[in-house]
Amino acid sequence: MKKIICFGDSNTFGITPQGGRFNANERWPTLLETLLNQTTTSKQFHVIEQGQPNRTLVHNPPFHGDKSGLRYFKNCLLDHQPDLALIMLGTNDLKRKFCLDASEIASGLNALITASLALQPALKVLIICPPPILEVGSYAQIYLGGAVKSLALESAYQAVAKELNCAFFAASSVVNSCPIEGIHWSAKQHTQLAQALVKVVIELCQHEF
Repeated sequence: MKKIICFGDSNTFGITPQGGRFNANERWPTLLETLLNQTTTSKQFHVIEQGQPNRTLVHNPPFHGDKSGLRYFKNCLLDHQPDLALIMLGTNDLKRKFCLDASEIASGLNALITASLALQPALKVLIICPPPILEVGSYAQIYLGGAVKSLALESAYQAVAKELNCAFFAASSVVNSCPIEGIHWSAKQHTQLAQALVKVVIELCQHEF
């Protein structure tokens, strides 16, 4: 069985634009597991959800406990020993209070993956660049200036993927952030991401049919 860890923030955890959480049949990691196992005659993929609201790549946000991806991901690897890691982080790093640009956020991604590969050299990594955000609604001031920065993440993340020999997928090819709330996704977006990732994941796992 191939073990796949989905490591991310609230959009991996499944926070809705209304503030609740999608159920297991609506979140993209669990949908991905279902779709992957529908491609085989037996259950050969196990997807591990590791999404956490407010998780970052660079700084540890104050008053939210340990949310730093770099600090937590090592424990995830030790606990689960996955074959493949799908990493989608960076949205929370766009918050105005952190004053980070796309290159600095990408450096945090580089550090996370480099440390992970040092711990588990055989790990395969798929970098998923989150879609651009919108400065609207209640998040507008929190992410002031973040929308423009989010547009630059894709090229910065591609550079990291090339440098570290990781696979890359732009979520923006199938996902749009909520036009009213600006940060999170509808259930339809979760479905579209899961569907788009099936072929990518199978190829990375080199699964034999």
